[in-house]
Amino acid sequence: MSRETAYIIETSRRIAPFDDPVGEVLIGQKPLRVRQHEALTALGFDVRGAARMEDIPASAYPCLVLTDDLYFNVSALREFLGAARRAAGSSQCATRNDTVFARIFNPLHADQSEGRNRFPLHYLKAPGAQVNELLIDIGEYPFPIYIPPHMRGPMDIAFPACLRPLMRITHAVELLFANLACIHVRVAEVFASPRRRLSLALRAMSTNPARVLARMNRIGPGCQIHPTAWLEGAELGANVQIGAYAVVRMSRIGDGCQIGDGSVVKHSVVGSGSVLFNDLTLGFAVCYPETFLIHGPYHLSIFGRSSAMFATILDDFRLDGKPIRIMKDGKLTPYPFPFLGSFIGHRTRVAGGSIIGPGRSIPNDLLIFPPPDGVLNRIPDGLPRGVPLFIHGGGLGEAPGLPSTLPEVERANGRGNPARDF
Repeated sequence: MSRETAYIIETSRRIAPFDDPVGEVLIGQKPLRVRQHEALTALGFDVRGAARMEDIPASAYPCLVLTDDLYFNVSALREFLGAARRAAGSSQCATRNDTVFARIFNPLHADQSEGRNRFPLHYLKAPGAQVNELLIDIGEYPFPIYIPPHMRGPMDIAFPACLRPLMRITHAVELLFANLACIHVRVAEVFASPRRRLSLALRAMSTNPARVLARMNRIGPGCQIHPTAWLEGAELGANVQIGAYAVVRMSRIGDGCQIGDGSVVKHSVVGSGSVLFNDLTLGFAVCYPETFLIHGPYHLSIFGRSSAMFATILDDFRLDGKPIRIMKDGKLTPYPFPFLGSFIGHRTRVAGGSIIGPGRSIPNDLLIFPPPDGVLNRIPDGLPRGVPLFIHGGGLGEAPGLPSTLPEVERANGRGNPARDF
């Protein structure tokens, strides 16, 4: 019996700000094109490229046709194919758009109708045949995340772990959430299997979620983990170093990474050779290989290959209550989720003291510094002692109109701790 053929239509799409062809973006530390090829070959397809659907020869039918910007796993593809092969005609894959996954992870999806999200995934039985939408169940298991109403507005916040993720990668936002969907399939598999939940609980000798998740750890060879560190559902590559009192929860850490003392990594993907310095917090984020991060916290963000952040503030919320806006198709577009960090390009470095607004896309190869007037880079001679000095113009000086001696400061404020007042 001959193998069926899967045709991948090339879109020529590139994902800003990284300027990577969509097939080269990393999802769970693998290029998207590799993930597509692995899923297709696992189900017995011969994989070929095509410029257009019209280029597929009639002799190739029935066949599977998809675009090169589509993320899916084996389970999603198997679910679609099983139903499509039983259907009378040709089929296009669709999912419900009222799921938590669609609302939180995939709000930018453009092809919608009658409560469904349609995807460029077709099983075609004959040339020119009518194509019907075929709805599949993504198998989601959302768990709530408590955020006070005055921060989240009317939207309930939940995190959707699902068995069969399906997304089209057209923007860095979707790349971020595709990574999170990829690493949380394991959680959905546990939710979906009472037998597996029982097995993990027996191995942990506890029903405490933290202890159960700790039984899901996967640790590669050569790792050095401090005895005070705590891992829950962590996947570590080879030669990972994790410092004292660090926490790694439901995250994938690449080969040769260093997680510093006291650092917390939650629901994130960290590429090989990355360094997360002491006491750093990383949550729901993606680091490409060789990322270097100091300070944080950094949430809902992507850091490009060989990028570096030095005590930078990445805002992920607007205090004025207005929606975060992202650049999409050449214009600023309101984003429907109240929280979103930034997307830092490959090899871009941002100096300490810089502040980046939410939803910003920073291009590759930039060096970014805070305003020079606020950076102390020269110390004048003869500075007065015991008086408040302020940084301005790159140097130090007394602010006009303020008391000039320490006793005067104390008398003016009626307190004995002038440092608290300035």
